[in-house]
Amino acid sequence: MPVACIGAFHELAAAIARLYGAALFAPLSRQGMAAMTAYACLTRQRIDLGDYAIRSIQPQDIEDIRLWRNAQMDVLRQDALITPDMQSTYFDTQIWPTLGEANPRQILVAFLHREARIGYGGLVHMAWPHSRAEVSFLVAPEIAADDERYPQAFDAFFALIKTLAFDDLGLNRLTTETYSSRTKHISRYAAQALSKRADCASMSKSTGPISTACCTAA
Repeated sequence: MPVACIGAFHELAAAIARLYGAALFAPLSRQGMAAMTAYACLTRQRIDLGDYAIRSIQPQDIEDIRLWRNAQMDVLRQDALITPDMQSTYFDTQIWPTLGEANPRQILVAFLHREARIGYGGLVHMAWPHSRAEVSFLVAPEIAADDERYPQAFDAFFALIKTLAFDDLGLNRLTTETYSSRTKHISRYAAQALSKRADCASMSKSTGPISTACCTAA
């Protein structure tokens, strides 16, 4: 191919990349994964509440999730740092393949504030025959440490996840568990009609026993 033609080809490719994004030139498997990031069991992939929203998890979310989890291992059931490869493998084997299922084991969502990703969570340990699930929730460390922003984020997320669970999926019971040392977190239970059930010392680690709470559909 003449040099001039090669140069023109590269210029055209660069222009297309700028217009449509680098994903156009990603490997086919990655393009396929990107096309699958919608849960078949959901009638809508996003729910909004004022400045906050939740939406189905996307591949671009998982690195932030990894960093948030590694920075807050003391409040999670996680005993070792997650590497990028470990994170990718987990989502490739446990999350992306379940998106098309009618009754996935878990439904993960990104949590947004004014379109910025500030956390994630979802419904886990889903018991579809019994119409119940456990709520998972984690925000960025800087928000978790902010006494003003955290309660707002907590209340917004739980209002959104209850809409997803009760209104969209028809569940009738949600539970949540956290270490009893997370007093700021537990103090928000009442605001979201989450009634504390018990502390379970058998599941404790250095941060204290597990505190459980639940709520039911109105």
